[in-house]
Amino acid sequence: MKITDRPKDKCVVIPEASVMEDQGRKMIYVQTAGETVEKRYPYLGDSDGEWTEVISGVNLDERIVTKGTSMIRLASLGEMEMGHGHAH
Repeated sequence: MKITDRPKDKCVVIPEASVMEDQGRKMIYVQTAGETVEKRYPYLGDSDGEWTEVISGVNLDERIVTKGTSMIRLASLGEMEMGHGHAH
């Protein structure tokens, strides 16, 4: 995450590669502790194809997952199907 100096304003932006779509909504993963991540649906603004403006939903001091987001998503889908991440 970074702050840019755009002609219109200073704004917080995240890499476009970190933004995914979930049932028609833009979502990201935020690292909360160690290897724990949280799915978020921030309010996003303009994108130049490389960086996307964050209007709200992410704090500047938070860590955004930028690599491996597809693997995290697949793992979370598997946990939902199996229940609690394992089979009985």
